[in-house]
Amino acid sequence: MISIDSSTILATLVCFQLSLGIICYGLSRQASDIQGVKLIAVALLAGSIGLSLIGARQYLSANIWIIAGNGFYLLALYLTWGGIRRLHGRPVLWPLTWLILFAAESALTWLLLAESTLQPRIILMSLAAALGCFLCGLELYRWSKRPLSAMILLTISGFTADFLAQISRTLLAYFHGAQDRTLFEVSPLGAAALIATSVAHLVWNFSLIGLISELSHLTMQELANTDPLTGTANRRHLMDRLNHAFHPLDAKEPFTLLLIDLDHLKQINDEYGHDAGDHILQLVATEISCNLRKDDVLGRLGGDEFCVLLQGRTEDEALIVAERIRQQISASRWQVGDTLISPTVSIGVLPIAPDANMTQVLNEVDARLYTAKQTGRNRVASIPRAGTTGDTPD
Repeated sequence: MISIDSSTILATLVCFQLSLGIICYGLSRQASDIQGVKLIAVALLAGSIGLSLIGARQYLSANIWIIAGNGFYLLALYLTWGGIRRLHGRPVLWPLTWLILFAAESALTWLLLAESTLQPRIILMSLAAALGCFLCGLELYRWSKRPLSAMILLTISGFTADFLAQISRTLLAYFHGAQDRTLFEVSPLGAAALIATSVAHLVWNFSLIGLISELSHLTMQELANTDPLTGTANRRHLMDRLNHAFHPLDAKEPFTLLLIDLDHLKQINDEYGHDAGDHILQLVATEISCNLRKDDVLGRLGGDEFCVLLQGRTEDEALIVAERIRQQISASRWQVGDTLISPTVSIGVLPIAPDANMTQVLNEVDARLYTAKQTGRNRVASIPRAGTTGDTPD
């Protein structure tokens, strides 16, 4: 026989979860672009309310407080599941969430009204909590970004441990029964289950906050590196990638540059408005992206110019890619207001030598683009014309 002060443990969990909820809410204000953070913050705060009511059950004898405490606790778990789905870019399954919560709370209410023993109530709530932990861990395991980060693996471990502890609690209640106010004050195994559940609960709470902080940092980094109009790399990030490519230690394979210019963008802006021009730029960026490999880099240099870094491509292969991009854009008919626009692009292609100078390379590929535009636009050029210097025409 062992006695453990479960109320003190629950009070400790309440303090930690309340603090983490406040931290998470602060992160949600900073990381407004990350879906799901605010939902997890609400979940943590709901969990602290639920644990508070569960811990104060000896002072609150009315059944309504037992129902409310367990309800808030389960609500926290399933809101966490929904928040993780939102972090993953997936929708919250609200009908299923409310169905599970309604079923669990209805069954608990019926057991309390029937004045049942503690045993079936522990089994019911432990199974409902185990299901919530399982769903959270499964959603993290299905994370699309592979390999999974250390923080995601730690969070999965916390949910897995909590799931196993809840299942253990269910089995203990089923095989050993529970006649007292709490199973954890009459059984050494029960006390161990309480401690295991508490530790696991803290692990996934802390690691979930760490995961949100990690995602927030990655999101801000991505925003700093992304052109807001087209979603491609911005000029600064593109120059960084080019600098790495020109570095002798990083230049492990040959690469080729494409300089792509949207023909007559100024005319499109003047005739249809800048919103139309922006829309065409977005569509062109999407069309280019569809023809690239995962390791290739697409960035917008500014205005109507895009630059593509083709990794490990020979000049002949790069010319095939460039011609395919040109043909697909030229064959497109894009709706702008009541008008169909058929834009075209001119492309300069330049294979890069390992010992090349970046400034010289950019000038040379710009000369090839100039050639494509001077010879009629809607062309791909890999050889500059004599005397191709100066600004590229619109």
